[in-house]
Amino acid sequence: MHANVASTLLALLAWSAHVEASTYSDINGSSRFFEKLGLTPAEKSHLSQHLGSADLDDVSTLDPSERSTTACLVASVVFGSKFVGQSASGYQDVVEINWSNTCWLEPRCIVQPTSAQEVSKAMVIVTYLETKFAIRSGGHNPNPGFGGVGDEGILIDMSYMTEVTLSEDGSIASLGPGNRFGEAAKPLDSLGRAVHGGRNNQVGIGGYFLGGGLTYFNSIYGLGADNVVNYEIVLANSSIINANAESNEDLWWALKGSGTNYGIVTRYDVQATDNGSYWFEAFYYAPEQIDVLLDAIVQYAYAAEEDPNADISFNLNPAQGFVEFIYAKPVVRPDTFNMFYDIPSKSQAINSTIGSMLDLNDASSSTTPERHLRRFITSVVHKFDTELLKDVYAEYVKFNSEVAEIDAVTGMVVQPFTSAAVRHASSTGSNPIGLTEELQNHMEYFIQWEDSANDEAALAAIQNITAKVEALARSKGLYLESKIMNDAGFTQNVLASYGPENLKRLRNIASRYDPSQVFQNLQNDGFLLSKS
Repeated sequence: MHANVASTLLALLAWSAHVEASTYSDINGSSRFFEKLGLTPAEKSHLSQHLGSADLDDVSTLDPSERSTTACLVASVVFGSKFVGQSASGYQDVVEINWSNTCWLEPRCIVQPTSAQEVSKAMVIVTYLETKFAIRSGGHNPNPGFGGVGDEGILIDMSYMTEVTLSEDGSIASLGPGNRFGEAAKPLDSLGRAVHGGRNNQVGIGGYFLGGGLTYFNSIYGLGADNVVNYEIVLANSSIINANAESNEDLWWALKGSGTNYGIVTRYDVQATDNGSYWFEAFYYAPEQIDVLLDAIVQYAYAAEEDPNADISFNLNPAQGFVEFIYAKPVVRPDTFNMFYDIPSKSQAINSTIGSMLDLNDASSSTTPERHLRRFITSVVHKFDTELLKDVYAEYVKFNSEVAEIDAVTGMVVQPFTSAAVRHASSTGSNPIGLTEELQNHMEYFIQWEDSANDEAALAAIQNITAKVEALARSKGLYLESKIMNDAGFTQNVLASYGPENLKRLRNIASRYDPSQVFQNLQNDGFLLSKS
């Protein structure tokens, strides 16, 4: 009797140890799995006929390929017309939505949920069957493996979740993660409202807000994420919760800039403002003006410390400079930009206009037409200093020359971020990014090319320019650690740049909301805590 009890206990202990070590789901057995998915008897029968030898009561017997095959078979039944298999006629079109060709991975299948409940079912499938997955909103992030997964996994494509609604008092816009900012702006504009978010119409809502999000008029509104008052999110255990200042406040804080480490956000409730009346104008400049443009951008950055209404887009390459002047009031050519007005331009990119936020985004987007290329980006943050900026531009010119042999196009983007923009976060519940309260430049470099044979050369080149610019900034005591996730390259340790205390807090929050580390181990890639 005692021997039998001992034997039974040992068997139970062995089973529980096996479950703890191998599963990301608390679902016990295929019957409960099918129940959680809400399958009808006919659907269960259909699956049973097609599962073959797959043992859904012991997923550990399946290899990764069998798991993804099984997960896709189940998903095809659960999602029906919102399922895209590899043999579907529209499969390749869905794969190639990503802005950068480096992200065109070919998943075993794609699901396109239309509600939080369907996202929850997707999480039930990938966790129970221990299947790799990726989440894609607009697909604008150019980092390889972000927003994509290969044959071993499922792509959860959020593009059908395009809710845009306004609260009764007009103060809160509820946005589905499948929206791009250009699409979301139109219905809000018709109601005289706007949200402050991506500066290009093609940027997706989801990745933008989760990455922090530089926006127009940061001095007034801070980062895009600072304006999110509530996240509806599906956790790894498939539960649907809200995170805001009153409920799950720690998760609300974490989501404002830490990426996809905690769950899949299915709705963003964002502060809406009056659509406003803004002035904007842009010019192209000949290469011989770049030196004086660098003088001017430093002068402007300090002037913007005193004028929260001013904003600017400032992009350089050895062939030309591009500067867009933007003002939060209907004032033509305000004095804050005086240092630029006497610099001769070669052509006008955007006519002097007073318009709405929608008009501003449309005009700005028209200067950067969409084209599918292979892309890498990188970010270096430093204090403003004229000598440093000219030194790093000289390094950039060398970088541009070095990649000419792979027919690459490059750019250097100066992005002033004021101390007022940093302070804004403290008035909206703070965020984990850890920016220092001072004027700073969130410099971005990018490289674009066509031939995949040149991927390694492009990556080596952009890593080299990153290291050189960081070294220059450090040598002058001007380097700043904290980066905005949206502008960073996949080899950069963004979460660590937030500082050890914030990183520790982010990990503690993850252990509460994702104790099985689903988003660290099953999610294909991203700026993950497990890599920080």
